[in-house]
Amino acid sequence: ISSARMESTSTTVPSIVVYVTVPNREAGKKLSASIISEKLAACVNIVPGIESVYWWEGKVHFY
Repeated sequence: ISSARMESTSTTVPSIVVYVTVPNREAGKKLSASIISEKLAACVNIVPGIESVYWWEGKVHFY
């Protein structure tokens, strides 16, 4: 695990990518909705077929 330091003059926002395996797509959707609802991530992508999950206007959206 490595961490990135943000320089005081930088406009780059630090970010991380986390890959998690789940037994099926429904488990992935449930996990991603929980992560978004708890505001632990701005967006979650479910692969394969890339389905994005995000918070918008007060609720979780799947796209």
